[in-house]
Amino acid sequence: MLRYRLPDHDVPKLAESRDVAGRRLQNRSRKLPEAFAVYAKALAADSAFSWPYHNIGRLYMSQDHDAEALTWLTRALSVNRNHLRAQFNQGVAAARLRRYDEALDAYNRVLSMDPTDADAHACVGWLLLKSGRRDEGLRELQAAVRLEPALDEERRYLDAQFGHDARQGPTPFSTR
Repeated sequence: MLRYRLPDHDVPKLAESRDVAGRRLQNRSRKLPEAFAVYAKALAADSAFSWPYHNIGRLYMSQDHDAEALTWLTRALSVNRNHLRAQFNQGVAAARLRRYDEALDAYNRVLSMDPTDADAHACVGWLLLKSGRRDEGLRELQAAVRLEPALDEERRYLDAQFGHDARQGPTPFSTR
């Protein structure tokens, strides 16, 4: 699992520290142009480091520029095909652009890396439902809820399809 969550090579400290600074600018300070500039400096320090590409993609996603985000996420995956979060976010951006086959492929690659990713199962389920593959979609949503019971939207949808699962909630003995 670590090979999907860590860089695929030893990253120079300069590149890594610039990536961290870019994330802080992006997520805490909301200084997006400055964050982009710092990510560019991280890439200048190590162009094989996939995290800055991914973070630029997320920066564009936060501004609803999903086509540009998809470009940067694809770049992240071209330098590290095992970058799990870039793979997941590629699916998100493709789905937002209504490129459902591309999104489904991306989420399936996530599930090949981490079969216990409840969010990926949920995304696959919703995409399959949109494409008319109801039975497969419901199975994926059920898998997602089994893995992560806190997925409320998916649970509500399944309850509407099959009825409320009486096993969820208090039992006669749990209230004592």
